[in-house]
Amino acid sequence: MSERVYVALSRTQEAVAAGTAVDALSVEESVLRVRLRSWQNASAGAEQVVRLVHAYGAHDINARIPMPTNGHLHRLGFEWRRHSPNWEVAVAPTLAASSNAGRHPRVLDTSMVDWHVSARRIEPLAPTLAVLFGICRDGRKGEVRVQPSAAIRWQPHGGTEVLLGYPDSHVHHRLSPALRVGLALSPSGGAWHAFDRELTNRTQFARRGWRLEAELALRLPRRQQAAVAIGIERQRALEFDSPPGARMSVDVAQATYLTLRWRR
Repeated sequence: MSERVYVALSRTQEAVAAGTAVDALSVEESVLRVRLRSWQNASAGAEQVVRLVHAYGAHDINARIPMPTNGHLHRLGFEWRRHSPNWEVAVAPTLAASSNAGRHPRVLDTSMVDWHVSARRIEPLAPTLAVLFGICRDGRKGEVRVQPSAAIRWQPHGGTEVLLGYPDSHVHHRLSPALRVGLALSPSGGAWHAFDRELTNRTQFARRGWRLEAELALRLPRRQQAAVAIGIERQRALEFDSPPGARMSVDVAQATYLTLRWRR
């Protein structure tokens, strides 16, 4: 399916955080993700696509200490992807900041744009087996950094794909032409440039975690697809400055979440 529009809404249950510097802190999250395809081209066995990507997260954080963000966090950028039989390449300049920065553009500058990049080589070992290896740079582990990317991909037939690797793994299996199930493991963190109410203090607000989810997807008429996913997030933590200049890391309890997805 050639995706033109993608919308996903996630809701994570309330979880309690604990740390030596925190008396009480609870976290509840709602996230809306949207991707819009703006350009696509296919030639000589390679496909290229450019998308506008936006993610809005409402983090309801109740704490007895000052927090560096109002909990409304945005991620906005463009994503260019190129897929060929031997390479997967993606570049995505992304602005990730708290919502009050968007209302006052004077605080925005080029240093707040994070460049997310990935490049993987695909080496076939057999008609149904391939090795993928390369590097990626993103903020899904709580900070924007470069890390290796490697996986083994097994596709016994057109309806099944098994990808085992780091940092992402998944299993997809098509039960029928209209029904597909999946299981996925991936990092679920992020990093944002956060501002206080007066826009005088700029800090990094980050969350870390790993997400394991099961998905059921249904193909609909007119090239549409709807899916529901349920999963758990583990090894969760929040990192922020409070007061400014004092870096703090707070572990957050495991939580379950529900995601609804629609694409066309």
